[in-house]
Amino acid sequence: FTIDSTGKIYKLNLSAATMLGTERAKLVNKDFHQFVTMDSMSDFALFLHRVIVNKQKETSEIKLKVIENTAMHVLIEGISLDDDGKYQIRVIDITKQKRAEQLLKFKTLELEQYNEMMEFNDGQLINLKKEINLLLKKLGESEKYRIEE
Repeated sequence: FTIDSTGKIYKLNLSAATMLGTERAKLVNKDFHQFVTMDSMSDFALFLHRVIVNKQKETSEIKLKVIENTAMHVLIEGISLDDDGKYQIRVIDITKQKRAEQLLKFKTLELEQYNEMMEFNDGQLINLKKEINLLLKKLGESEKYRIEE
């Protein structure tokens, strides 16, 4: 995409149009902000400000509204195209990576909970074995379980 400081789209390639689910010709002169989700609006504004002020490559992660208002996680990179007030931005779909990260977090939490449960169950099992040994001892029988602590 080539945009200005207000977010107006001047140029875009076919891949960018396809990503947004709209014909390329219909996107020229549109405001890029209309594709940014509400929860990413401040991140995009900060990103654009950094691109304008720093005059160097900047990156940010935001979400875009695409076909049927579904959200797409993207990595956005931008840099100034000289002093003409135009900025080149590149948008990379990272939705699959974000989903994988969320799944990994969920599975990690699930594993931690399982480990806690097993530790608790191991403790309960040891206590039960001790009780059985104690009852056997009271009955005059030998202990059934050897418990190492």
